[in-house]
Amino acid sequence: MPDCGCEGFAHVLDKVISKNINREFFAAQGIALEERQINDGNISVTTKGTLWLLAEWLTKRIRIHAENGPATILAPFKAVRKLRQAPAHKFIDDEFSIEYQSKKEKLILDVYISISNIRMFFQTHPDARNYEFPEHLKPENIVVF
Repeated sequence: MPDCGCEGFAHVLDKVISKNINREFFAAQGIALEERQINDGNISVTTKGTLWLLAEWLTKRIRIHAENGPATILAPFKAVRKLRQAPAHKFIDDEFSIEYQSKKEKLILDVYISISNIRMFFQTHPDARNYEFPEHLKPENIVVF
């Protein structure tokens, strides 16, 4: 997503997304939380971020029939992350434009759709057959401010 004048908003949204992804879930699924590489006899350890872990889980554990399914689901999260990086690393002049609101709404909707798709993976599991989806989380009840 191109610059939408909502970098501060994206910064907060990125934190909401990444802080609500439980790293221990992935460990319980057999996905390593770190990546180890050996270069010239030196071992480097990289802690995997939450989006990296989510991408690995979607690829390894979920059968998605659509082509590039995991990438499609992760695209809104990555767009938020990309928008967040500018204000995290440099100063940006404030400016006002009425179009920013519609861009923020689209960003929220895209993220919501991705989260809904992930939630559907869990909802279709046989052990979740009796789960009642909360009314306040249904798409028709979501209000964007």
